[in-house]
Amino acid sequence: MEAEGLPNAFDVYLYCRGFLSGQSAQIRKRSKVAMLLVQNEESIARLTCDFTIPAIASVATRLLKDGVFELQHLAIQRFPELAAPSAAQAVERASCETDSSASEVEAAPVADPKDVNGNSIKDLTDKAQDDSEGGEDASTSAASRILKRRAFSELQPVYLPFRTQHILLTTLRRMLETCCFDFGHRWVPDLMKEKRWRELESLELTQWIQWFSTAKNTLPATILRQIEGKSVAEILSAVGVIRHAAVHRIRTSAEEILNMLGAAETFANMLYNESKMKAIQQIKIKLNGRLEEFWRNRTMVRRKLTKGLRDIARRRLELDDLEEEWIEDYRVADEEHRNEAGAAIEAHLNDPQKFWKPFDKVEKGEYSDGSESVQQESLNAPNEDTADGVMLSSFDASLQ
Repeated sequence: MEAEGLPNAFDVYLYCRGFLSGQSAQIRKRSKVAMLLVQNEESIARLTCDFTIPAIASVATRLLKDGVFELQHLAIQRFPELAAPSAAQAVERASCETDSSASEVEAAPVADPKDVNGNSIKDLTDKAQDDSEGGEDASTSAASRILKRRAFSELQPVYLPFRTQHILLTTLRRMLETCCFDFGHRWVPDLMKEKRWRELESLELTQWIQWFSTAKNTLPATILRQIEGKSVAEILSAVGVIRHAAVHRIRTSAEEILNMLGAAETFANMLYNESKMKAIQQIKIKLNGRLEEFWRNRTMVRRKLTKGLRDIARRRLELDDLEEEWIEDYRVADEEHRNEAGAAIEAHLNDPQKFWKPFDKVEKGEYSDGSESVQQESLNAPNEDTADGVMLSSFDASLQ
C-alpha cells in the first residue's frame, strides 16, 4: 500500500517515464528528480492536482533506485499490467484504485513521441480534437466513461507489431556492434588481434560495454567524443538497455524505442562513427514520422468513435428521460384514479339518505324512501288478521 499523502507508484511511473528514462534513469537524488518534475510539470499535471512535487519526487526516486525506469523487465515485474500490450489492465487499475481522473485513465499517461521539430505529436492532434469537441456536456461525459471502461485510453502506450519491434531492435543492436568493431580496428587493433576478434560476430555487445567501462579512464581523451550533459557510463548504460530488450524480446513501447534510437545515436557519435549515426538518425526520423501519422489517424478514428458514443449516450439519455416521463405519467394517472375511487366511496358513505339514520326517526315515519313508506303504511292500515279480530270480539259480546 502507498503511504498516506503519496501518489500511487504505478501512476508515477506512467506519468514520469517519458522524461525519467534514458540517461535520466541514472538519477538517484530526490532534489534532481524534483527539478525534472518541475521542468515537466505539464506532463504530470494530473498528479500535481492531488499531490505536491516533493511527494511525487519521493515515489519517483524510490522507483529510480529500484531500476524501474531503466529496465523494462524490472518495470514489468513491479507492475504486471505493463505486460499487456493493450494496457487494458492498466486502465482498469487506474480506474479502480485511484479514480482520480475522469479521463480518463485513466489507464495511463505515457510521454508521447515528438516530431522532428521537438513538438509533441499528441499535443498537436489533441488540440485539433479539443477545438472540434468544445465543452463537455452529459453525453460527452458519458462517452468518456464508455471510452475509459472499454480501455480506449488516450494515454495507453503505442506498441509496434512485435515482429517489427524485434527486427528494429536486432538491427539496432547489430549497428552498435558494428560501431564497436570499427572502433576496435581503428583505435585498438592490437587488442583485436590478441583477442582474435576478427569477425563482427566474434564479440557480443555486452563484452564491448564491459570493455569500455573498464578502459574508459585509460583511453586517450581524443578517442571518445565528449557528449555534453552525458557521461560515458550513462551512454553505456543506455546501450545495455537496447541490447537487453533486443536479446530478451522485452515488449517495448514505440516511445521507448525512440529513446533507444536516441541513445544509439549518441553512442555512435561518441565513437566518431558518422555513417552509423546518420543511419540511426534516418531510422529515428522514419519511425517518428510514422508515429506522427499514427497519432493523427488515431485522433481521427477516436474523434469518430467519441462522436458516435456521444450520439449513443445522448439517445440513451433521451430514452432515459422518456422512460422517466412515462413512469411519471403512470404514477400521476394511477394516483388520480386512486383518489377518484376513494372520493366516490367517501361520497357514498357520507350520503344521509343511505346511512346513519336514527331509529326514532324511522319509527316516526320521517323518511320517505320506498321501504320505509311501505313499513309506515303497514303500521297505519289494518290487515286482514286485525279486521277478523275485531269481528270476533263483536260476535262474542252479542252472545253474552
